[in-house]
Amino acid sequence: VFTITQLYIDPFTPNVSGTVNGLLLQPYFNWQQYIGKFNLNTGMRYVTYSYNSSNSWEPRVSLSRNIASSLFTLSYGRTSQWQQTQTYLATGNSSLPFTKSDQFAFAWKRKFSTDLSVVSSVYYHHLSDAPLLPGNPAYSLINQWEDFPTGNLTAKGQGKNYGIDAYIEKRFY
Repeated sequence: VFTITQLYIDPFTPNVSGTVNGLLLQPYFNWQQYIGKFNLNTGMRYVTYSYNSSNSWEPRVSLSRNIASSLFTLSYGRTSQWQQTQTYLATGNSSLPFTKSDQFAFAWKRKFSTDLSVVSSVYYHHLSDAPLLPGNPAYSLINQWEDFPTGNLTAKGQGKNYGIDAYIEKRFY
């Protein structure tokens, strides 16, 4: 159960008041199947937030294959994120839905020994339903950290993230 009561309110945030009481439920299922030399992993999660009846279906699928000491994985998944509490408490924003992200990735993992490996991936995320301020598309909650929204937001924003991750993993026993 997620319960937040009245925040500390100062004169600089007169548009923020109220309480946020809600339950976040996330039932899911997962299924894994080997198809020849490939491993298929699929799943579905349903997320619902009782505070404002936001909900989202989140499919996931990945296909991976071991070749020698390397593992290659191609994956897709959707994730949802609820808004920060102060966003729901700002005037006019209590019904904002989840921000969604469709995530695509290609990963490579090479094991050099039982405790040393190198991992790298290329990824792309498409963000949708991101809250933004109508008439000012430069203001979006995608770029906000901990401030209070300054007006009534609409969930019509979009964004993208893309890049390359790489790291060395060493396990210590």
